[in-house]
Amino acid sequence: MQALDEIGCAEPLIAAATKLSSIKLWDGEYLHQDMVDLKVLANHTKFPHILVVSQHVTEQILGKRVKEEGIAVHRPAKVLGVATDHDDPNLTDVLFDDGQVVKTRYVIGADGARSTVRLSTV
Repeated sequence: MQALDEIGCAEPLIAAATKLSSIKLWDGEYLHQDMVDLKVLANHTKFPHILVVSQHVTEQILGKRVKEEGIAVHRPAKVLGVATDHDDPNLTDVLFDDGQVVKTRYVIGADGARSTVRLSTV
């Protein structure tokens, strides 16, 4: 949450979410009856809770913020490959399935564990 706070997204997410200050743990076989009280983290973080917020609300809040910064988001789009730009090693070339190549400083793969962007070695 600290990183989200630094870019002005923590408060809108907190406002949109249900905050949990304690949880019960499930280890896959057993539900532990003892509650984990997250309030004990209050001396260590500004955010001693878990947020429960839907993906689409999270995307709306983050999308609004990146738009305010003038950052382009390409979606829906399928990335076929990511490579260091041949002319400028500070840039990354992103190849899309429609043949478009976008040169950028940052690429975020937010499409799951098997993301082409996440699997890239750039």
